[in-house]
Amino acid sequence: MAVDVTCVPFYGKRCDIQRIRKGADVTSSAFRGALAALTAAATPRKRLRLPVKAGIEFLGNGQYLRVMTPEALLRTTCTREAVPFVGEITLLVASQPTGLWDIWSASERDAPPFWVFPWAGGQALARYVLDNPRTVRGRYVFDVASGSGLVAIAAAKAGAASVVAGDIDPGAVAAIRANAEANGVTVTARAFDLMTDDPVQADVVLAGDVFYQRELASAALAFLRRAAGHGAEVLAADPGRAFVPAAFLSPLARYQVPVSTTIEDKPVKDVTVYRLARELAPEAEST
Repeated sequence: MAVDVTCVPFYGKRCDIQRIRKGADVTSSAFRGALAALTAAATPRKRLRLPVKAGIEFLGNGQYLRVMTPEALLRTTCTREAVPFVGEITLLVASQPTGLWDIWSASERDAPPFWVFPWAGGQALARYVLDNPRTVRGRYVFDVASGSGLVAIAAAKAGAASVVAGDIDPGAVAAIRANAEANGVTVTARAFDLMTDDPVQADVVLAGDVFYQRELASAALAFLRRAAGHGAEVLAADPGRAFVPAAFLSPLARYQVPVSTTIEDKPVKDVTVYRLARELAPEAEST
C-alpha cells in the first residue's frame, strides 16, 4: 500500500508537509528508502508514492506548526549514543544523519540542526574539562553556542557549581535539556544569541566550534573578549578552521578527535583547546 503526497522538505513550511510518525522504525529499510526519496525530491509538488509502513505522515501547514515542536523533533529524528571521544556522555544524535541534514538544508524555515552532531571542538573541550576538573570545579560556568549541551554536561560532571548553556536554536535548547537529564546532571538551558546578547555572569565561559564562519568568528571573539573583560576565564576549542583568531588565543592542549564525515572532511580532526589571552581582553587593553 502506498500514499500519494506532495513532497517538500521535512521540517519545511509549504502546504502538504511530512513528518515522521512517533514510533516509526527509523532503522528499517522502508524508512530509509522513503527518507532517501524525500531527500532527492525536495522540489515542491513533485508527486511520490511512499509506503505507509515507512512511518511518514503528511500534515497541513497549520497542523505541522502545532505538532512539530522542538521536543517532537527530538523524539522523531534522534537516537541516543555515546560520544566517540567522550564516552562518559551520551547525546541525542541524528538517526539518519546524511538524509536529515540534506532535508533540513533544503528547508526554507529552519537552520540546519547543528545540535544533532558531536562536533570536533565540542568533543575536545568536553574532554579537556573532564580531564582537568579544576578548570570548572566549584565555579559558575556558561557554555555559549552550546548545541547539544555536550560541553555544559562535561562541566556539570566535573563539579561546576552551576552551569548555564545557551544557544540560538530552539531545537538545541530542547536537546540540551533532554541530554542533561539523560546524563544525570543539572544544566540550565536558555535561548541565547552571542551576536546580540550580553555575556552571562560566569567564572568560566566555554565555547566549542564558534569560529567556522567569518562573521560568526568575529562576533564570537567580540563576545568572548567582553566576557573576559567581566572577569571570566574563557576557553575555546577549534579544529584549525580558517577564521580562528589565533593572535588572541593561547593553546592549552591538542587532541585527535573522531568525527562524522557527514559534517567534516575526514574522520579524525586535529583540535586545539585554547585560553583567551587575558591581557587582550577589553579592560586589560585600556589600562
